Amino acid sequence: MIIRVVAAIAAAVVLGTGGTARAAGEQLEAASPFGAYLAAQHAAKSGDYSTASAYFHALIGSDQKSAVIADAIKAFVASGEVATAEKLSRELVQTGTRPWGLVIFLRFAGDVLRDDMASAEALLDPMATVGGLDGYLVPVLRAWISGSRGPPSTAFEQIDRIAERGVLVSFFNYHAARILDHWGEQEAAGQRYRAAIQEAAIPDRMVLAALAHFSATGQIDDAIRARASLAGRRPASGTVLALQEGAELRSLGGPINLAMPPAAGADRAVGDQGQAKGLDRRDVAIGVAETFFDGARMLFSQQFYRGALAYVQIALYLEPDFLAARLLVAQVQEQLGANDSALASYRRVPSDAPESWDAGLALAGLLGRLNRVEEAGSELQLLGERFPGRVGALSALGQLMATEKRYDQAIAAYSEALDRVDWLEPHHWPLLYGRGAAFERSGLWERAEEDLQRALELSPDQPFILNYLAYSWIEQGRRLEEAKAMAALAARLRPDNGFIIDSLGWAHYRLGDYELAVETLERAMAAQPGDPVITSHYGDALWRTGRKLEARMQWRNALRADPDPELAAEIEWKLEHGFDELPPVVEEHEI
Repeated sequence: MIIRVVAAIAAAVVLGTGGTARAAGEQLEAASPFGAYLAAQHAAKSGDYSTASAYFHALIGSDQKSAVIADAIKAFVASGEVATAEKLSRELVQTGTRPWGLVIFLRFAGDVLRDDMASAEALLDPMATVGGLDGYLVPVLRAWISGSRGPPSTAFEQIDRIAERGVLVSFFNYHAARILDHWGEQEAAGQRYRAAIQEAAIPDRMVLAALAHFSATGQIDDAIRARASLAGRRPASGTVLALQEGAELRSLGGPINLAMPPAAGADRAVGDQGQAKGLDRRDVAIGVAETFFDGARMLFSQQFYRGALAYVQIALYLEPDFLAARLLVAQVQEQLGANDSALASYRRVPSDAPESWDAGLALAGLLGRLNRVEEAGSELQLLGERFPGRVGALSALGQLMATEKRYDQAIAAYSEALDRVDWLEPHHWPLLYGRGAAFERSGLWERAEEDLQRALELSPDQPFILNYLAYSWIEQGRRLEEAKAMAALAARLRPDNGFIIDSLGWAHYRLGDYELAVETLERAMAAQPGDPVITSHYGDALWRTGRKLEARMQWRNALRADPDPELAAEIEWKLEHGFDELPPVVEEHEI
């Protein structure tokens, strides 16, 4: 009987019928606590933490609480119910259970929010010798706690000893700079910020904090370099675009108005910013939130998504307005397959925040991957309307419509984006490339050729433009020597791209160099196995060199690779009649 009940509950979760707290409670009442526990575990392993937490809410209200409390804590943290998990972690310790890392960090975060820094610091003592990522986070957490009492030089000594290993140097320097900034030690803070932003992969918020520091203290050259670094690393990010538009940006510590040039603070000497105020409870909470967030980023980059989700949810518990953390939650949920939760998290980013740009693009991208094309298109339209000076949303809309073979709508989106550009620069090449491709697929070759050549003028060594234009000319039998040279350059730039190598092989074929075509198309086949167009081309080249049995084998392989109807008809004709009398046919090709 128990087996049948458990199976029924597990099946309900698989079928999506147990996704609310009410449903979980009904299942528990109708079945058994063990069945509900099994269903909760199944949901958690599937990344559906909202369903898992619903079951655990029912379980911790039953007489089974002591048996499930540890698993409930993990599920509540993952679903964002960190306050509930923190309360349970204290109850768990009171039962005499030995705490582990997550439980210690939950209690630590709770103590910080309650301004009980002495208790928080004591909780870190058992973790002084831990290894792995926590071994890097704990010294920084201790530095923030120490910073509430005064400039934490002793804590910095431990940070610097670890940083001497050459690991996470920017992470350590950034947090040290932030603490020093709070204490008004501007020269030392500036040195730390300069060291932190040397690494190209650091997040925007770190460079933004350095930029704010240099601007406020009149360090003009450093501010200019920080601004250029921020713009150069992720030029299309919401933060960079807002900065360029002169918007008021918001850091975790409050608003930062960078609309004025860096020289606005040039008449203020470094360190001349009044008395050091030190760190209050909120400052420490924000610094600790940033530390957990950085830990989550590191875990995410290594594809440890469940650990990343726990750390970033703790960061949001400490600082609910931490929008970069909210974005990361959505990204983790997406990786775990919790798509509904990810969509909800993206939508929770306020529309007036710079991060709403990145969230909106990510939201539309996820909707598109879920084949919810109309919703994705609507989101991109709205995003384009909210940010009338930007082209990224319209570019994404054009790409979405082209993928759906709605070429008229793709052309319209790209054209509207181009209308917003006063002066075309090299980074605008995707707009012309995308519209040119849509024109070509619509049979408007003259307009396509014009756009593709303009895109190539903007970015002469862009392999995808070179390839598209070259392949189009090859198919038309025009400018073959020029097309071959362009395809060869594209192949040198992307030596592992089978489609580009195919274009070069097809140029050799059209110029009558069949042996070289066979050799080149073999490389394309190795780089992109199973593509019907490349396989068909290879068969054609084999036929021309007299290897007709091999050619027929490759054409059959191409036919089994699900080609489009036009190519399938051509291959069937070749298999039945041979190839010598077949006229050239323009094929659909991924270029």
